[in-house]
Amino acid sequence: MIVLTEHEDRVRRLLTKAAVAGTTIPYGALPGGRGHVGAYLYRIADFEAEHDRPPLTALAVRKNTSLPGEGFAIAMGRVGYAQPGETDAVVWHRALADVFTYWQSDAHQG
Repeated sequence: MIVLTEHEDRVRRLLTKAAVAGTTIPYGALPGGRGHVGAYLYRIADFEAEHDRPPLTALAVRKNTSLPGEGFAIAMGRVGYAQPGETDAVVWHRALADVFTYWQSDAHQG
């Protein structure tokens, strides 16, 4: 069972707020600095998969492209979210739709 650190939980809460708002969040807006983003996003991806939730980490994107980095596709393969034959773009768009649908549902409001 994965237990998030205080820092990882803080990042996860920021991602959850973005999901409810229907928006992405640039890597640079996440606490911890660019050098550490990948490590904790991998752990958050694992945590969400363990709890049968869509990948909140889809919301973390590069500021200049508004797309996720290459680590997102790696994480989605690792947690079993990516389906055989899907392009990285298809996986990301499906993840966004799933995340927004999940976190904006009545069951997750308030």
